[in-house]
Amino acid sequence: MEVLSFITIDKTILDHFKGFIQSYPKLILGGQDEDTEYYINPKTDRNEIYFHFIPEDVKKQFEYNYTLEDQNKIESYLGAKDLLIFDIQYKDEKELIHLLGSFDFYLRNKCPEINSVVLIHHPFKGIKKLEQFTY
Repeated sequence: MEVLSFITIDKTILDHFKGFIQSYPKLILGGQDEDTEYYINPKTDRNEIYFHFIPEDVKKQFEYNYTLEDQNKIESYLGAKDLLIFDIQYKDEKELIHLLGSFDFYLRNKCPEINSVVLIHHPFKGIKKLEQFTY
């Protein structure tokens, strides 16, 4: 599984994503532990998304998982304010892109003012705005 991170200055994004994924029709909750929800693709009956809902330690994440270039890009877009980082693990890239596109649509309709403060750290595509992931 690959890891993708959501990076934001808006602390409500985590709650919005949690509400969104719990009602996302292409996944069903298969289980949960103290920091992760496990979502199953009902078509394949296999784990598809692991949602790590406890925010990461930003300083530690920056030190271990982000290049200086990535850090500068994040800070230039979001500022040096308190950042929130949370992760999902995924299996299928196509399903991931659909999930991100749907979440972008959800935010645009529910709370368009915060959609612009969400960055994604994709393991192969780097740092991008949420709206750059379309299906």
